[in-house]
Amino acid sequence: MSFTTTLEFCGLWRYIQDWQGVFRHFDKDRSGSIEGYELAEALRSFGYNLSPSILTLIEQKYGVSLGTPSSLENLSQAHYIATASAPVSGYGPPPGITFDRFVRACVVVKSLTESFQRYAYVMRSLVLS
Repeated sequence: MSFTTTLEFCGLWRYIQDWQGVFRHFDKDRSGSIEGYELAEALRSFGYNLSPSILTLIEQKYGVSLGTPSSLENLSQAHYIATASAPVSGYGPPPGITFDRFVRACVVVKSLTESFQRYAYVMRSLVLS
């Protein structure tokens, strides 16, 4: 492992630890997942005052409910859960948005916001030209 790679890894590790700190701060009930009201509070603290309908969409896309797989890409797991008679409590991720999904959701909100801002700037420039 080269020195640069070690520095890059240390930087990435610190970045992940920072995200974990943010997650823990907003996981008020210490459930291991972010609920809708906690998500709204977290995004507001980042400067994103989103409408309730957008927050609901984010929750539906990134959230996990009881009896659903944590990754829909795993079709065999999805099929197993769909055919199971009832979820067994205590197994799988807690309902809500887990840490990895919280980070993904925040990154997507940031990325989409930046894209819309660039588009709005271009459109404004065209109108003023």
